[in-house]
Amino acid sequence: MIEETNRLVLGTAQLGMNYGVANTHGQPNISTARSLVKEAWKNGVRYFDTAQAYGESEAVLGDTLQFAGIESDARIISKTDPSVDVQDFSAFKASVEGSLDRLKVDQLWGIMLHREEQLIHWDVAIKEAFSCLRSEGRILHAGVSVYSPEMAFRALDLDGIDIIQVPASLLDRRFARSGFYEQAAKKGVTVFVRSVFLQGVTMMASSTAAVVLPIALPAVKALESFCQQYYYDRHEFALRYALAIDPAIKVLVGVENADQIESNCGCMRLGPLEADVCEKWNEFWPHDDEVLVNPSLWPKRK
Repeated sequence: MIEETNRLVLGTAQLGMNYGVANTHGQPNISTARSLVKEAWKNGVRYFDTAQAYGESEAVLGDTLQFAGIESDARIISKTDPSVDVQDFSAFKASVEGSLDRLKVDQLWGIMLHREEQLIHWDVAIKEAFSCLRSEGRILHAGVSVYSPEMAFRALDLDGIDIIQVPASLLDRRFARSGFYEQAAKKGVTVFVRSVFLQGVTMMASSTAAVVLPIALPAVKALESFCQQYYYDRHEFALRYALAIDPAIKVLVGVENADQIESNCGCMRLGPLEADVCEKWNEFWPHDDEVLVNPSLWPKRK
């Protein structure tokens, strides 16, 4: 089987704050964070995703990469603070430079807008700031993290965008069904897929979902039933399904411990699910419920 771990991106939100509806461990200490990054690198992971809004994530990632001596080789992607004034060239450029300082690197592989609604200001100051940072050798790629296929297609039409991050999973096939991946490939845009486990929902027991996130209960029950019927481990099924979405995409996954890194990389090495298995699941659970697949729409926990 062709090595697939080069398609895996380590999401590092968990390194900087308590993240994820199913996270039971909380933010790891610096020693654990260093072990996670070292283990990911040893398993072939070369991309690391962070953001200014992820608490201490940038600073922690910078420390761990430097501690491992891989800061110059790691492909780091960060996202700008949603509160930064995207219409102010100097403020926006300074925001990106702040990420470089916290990460202790001279160059970012990629930088993205964290909010799709900021795209309306692309030609005001963002495009110019990204272009300037590129010419200075401070960034290689620029783009945006989006939630909807509509905004993803809008991003494809903007000059200067060559990376886009989108949510997708076995519960969220909106982008695949819209034809987005094919259009991105035609334009030479690299796509990063996040939320492949939907913050752990795809691994929840139905009894847990009933308490933690009741809106997810029908989907979780369907997934339990399907994987029992076809003898699939749900973690492997979700990750290999994501790999099968499109052969060119990168798959972003967060972890809480080293065992999860090894497990994720092991699944990646098995390669994408067969097309007929994916189709069986799509027929078994054909729904792409916006309220379920968009965590910002989830009911607030008491």
